[in-house]
Amino acid sequence: MTRIDTHAHLISLITDKKQDPGKLCAAMRDAGVGACVNLLLSKDESDNRRLADAACHAAGIRLFHVAGIHPHDASKWDGDDSWVRAIAGEIIAVGEIGMDLHYDFSTPDDQVRIFRRMLELAVELGKPVVIHGRKAEEKIFDIINEYNGIGDRVLFHCYTGTPATARRIFDRGWSISLPGIVTFPNADDLREVLRMAPDGQVCFETDSPYLAPVPHRGKMNQPAYVSDIYNYASQLTGLPTADWEGRAARCFSRVFGVTI
Repeated sequence: MTRIDTHAHLISLITDKKQDPGKLCAAMRDAGVGACVNLLLSKDESDNRRLADAACHAAGIRLFHVAGIHPHDASKWDGDDSWVRAIAGEIIAVGEIGMDLHYDFSTPDDQVRIFRRMLELAVELGKPVVIHGRKAEEKIFDIINEYNGIGDRVLFHCYTGTPATARRIFDRGWSISLPGIVTFPNADDLREVLRMAPDGQVCFETDSPYLAPVPHRGKMNQPAYVSDIYNYASQLTGLPTADWEGRAARCFSRVFGVTI
């Protein structure tokens, strides 16, 4: 079994943060991370995806891509989704898409409009969806439920909601990806979510370059650090790390239809 980083912005790490892709992928390998999901949120990121592909291949890391329009970008989006369609055969999901009512980078109306457009694209392409949802879960639930083609292949990434909302997600057959925040001292709600998560409905992610887990908090995050989240889950619950690797792998397969 191997450890998976279910959500990382590798292209941002490489192009914006000037991180060496070979070192990033070697660090993953050395930390026992064998697979990573890279987010492509613009045509520029899509055009640069080969930078990550080559480095991960050389290090023996299985790299997967997810592409879509982020809700923060909804109000400035030019309506062009052709770059997503062009790489449809290379992506395992449409995302991260959804709504964010914590920040005001885009209006709620624009976010709803683009979210619906991306859900329609996911149904058209037969892809699962990766959801960005912050202080908007109820609205997201209502909208997704209108699209019969989505089914239970839904992953709420970087989950920071309540246990009650998590229960609704799990009961619907959807899944949650927990970030390094679960290791923070004030994250009691997320620790409860981790304890209550059904087998095969919780994954782990770094959301690199953001939200580095303890003991790296305050540093730039990277996919190798997902290993610390797996170790923390084991310490918190008393289950062996190998059990969490299996649970996360089953979640990955459940959402994306890919066996790790």
